[in-house]
Amino acid sequence: MSATIIRPAKEKLEALLKEIQEMDLTPSEQMLTREETRQQHEARKRIIEERIMSQTAYWYT
Repeated sequence: MSATIIRPAKEKLEALLKEIQEMDLTPSEQMLTREETRQQHEARKRIIEERIMSQTAYWYT
């Protein structure tokens, strides 16, 4: 019975991890200013955190 409950959460977690792995996390272009580079890193961080929070909220409902 617990396997039936855990399976959907496991599938969603695997999908989240796959999506994060597929994100373009290569270094930014060398011509960007430090501020532009920081903004890109912050945007990537925010996207990952939002997706994790979304999954966490799903698990606890």
